[in-house]
Amino acid sequence: MQQLPERVDIIRAAHEGCALVGTMPLGQLKRLKAQVRRLSGHLTAQLTIDQDPQGIRYMHGELSASVVLTCQRCMEAQTVDLSPAVSVAFIEKGAPTDHLPAQYEPAIMAHGMVFLPDLLEDELLLALPMVPMHPLGCTPVHQESPDADLKPNPFAALVSLRNNK
Repeated sequence: MQQLPERVDIIRAAHEGCALVGTMPLGQLKRLKAQVRRLSGHLTAQLTIDQDPQGIRYMHGELSASVVLTCQRCMEAQTVDLSPAVSVAFIEKGAPTDHLPAQYEPAIMAHGMVFLPDLLEDELLLALPMVPMHPLGCTPVHQESPDADLKPNPFAALVSLRNNK
C-alpha cells in the first residue's frame, strides 16, 4: 500500500473525484502519541474526495489504526483498534458553517489545501475511548496504601475539644 500524501489540494481533488488509499506512520502523529501508552505501526485510510450537487467539497471514508492505551481498571496495557468513519466538508477559514448538511463535520482548508496528517489525527483523537478498560477479567488496582489504617486521624484532637464543653 502506498504512503498517503501530506498535503492535498482539495479544490482539484474534489473537481476530479479523487480516491486516496494508503498508509501513514502513526509515529508522526505527535498529539495522538501524547494521549496513548505506546504508538507503533501505521494508520490505514480509504478516503474519497468529491463535490456534491450543492457544490460542497467533502471527504468520506474510513480509517483504521491500533494504539496501546492504559486500562483504567487494572493499569495494564490494552490494545485498542480504532476505526472511525470520516465525513467532513471543507470550508475556507472564516467561512460560515450553517449551510452544511448535518452529515458533514466542518474541516478548515487554507487556500484550498489541507494538511492530511492533522485532519486524520483529529479523527483518531476523537475515536479514542473516554475511559479505556479491558472488557472483563482484569483486576482493579487499589490505590490505598496497606498502612492507610495505621495513620493517626488528624482530627482526633478536635474530639477532645468537643467533649470538654
